Amino acid sequence: MSLFKYLLILPFLALTACGFTPVYGTDGSANVLLNSVLVQEPKTRDSYLLTRQLEKRLGRAADPRFDLGVSVSTSLKALGIDSIGNINQYNLLGTAQYTLRDTQTGL
Repeated sequence: MSLFKYLLILPFLALTACGFTPVYGTDGSANVLLNSVLVQEPKTRDSYLLTRQLEKRLGRAADPRFDLGVSVSTSLKALGIDSIGNINQYNLLGTAQYTLRDTQTGL
């Protein structure tokens, strides 16, 4: 086997030797969040879309351990303007501020 192949395989062997596990794998550390986060009721359409994606990823909590509050804000920035001055392309910028609280301790 060439030196290049050895150097290519070496990082993967090092990862398995150190006990690396993917966060979202079957035994990952993010599993504690699955079906245990209650996302607060959305107040805007953008908040609703984010809430749906979070619930799809984390599951809906029947008995929540964590409470997640999210505030979403969006803005449009004109990108494409034609010769008449009509805007035909936008860049949608979004930010989210969140608070994750433990329902048992309140922290």
